[in-house]
Amino acid sequence: MILSVFMFFIGIHFMIMLLAACYRSIDLWYRIGDFWQGILARIAGLTLLNGILLSTLSGNALNGFAWGQLCYLVFHVVIFWAARIAISLIETRRR
Repeated sequence: MILSVFMFFIGIHFMIMLLAACYRSIDLWYRIGDFWQGILARIAGLTLLNGILLSTLSGNALNGFAWGQLCYLVFHVVIFWAARIAISLIETRRR
């Protein structure tokens, strides 16, 4: 049980790092020519490490890790779209 909970939070952490690496390309777009190699290397490294963890874990540890990643990804997408809809509604009411 403790291992599953620990791996759940590790999965959340890995998903946060992967999303942050992906957003880095947007944050540094004005100088993407200088940073694209580092951005791609970080995304590739995190994806490779994630794949290695998913392929080597088993049982409750694998379930916890995968559920942590999936839950955070769904949370991130829902919060993003909820914020977009809220902003759109506020702008519509101002007009």
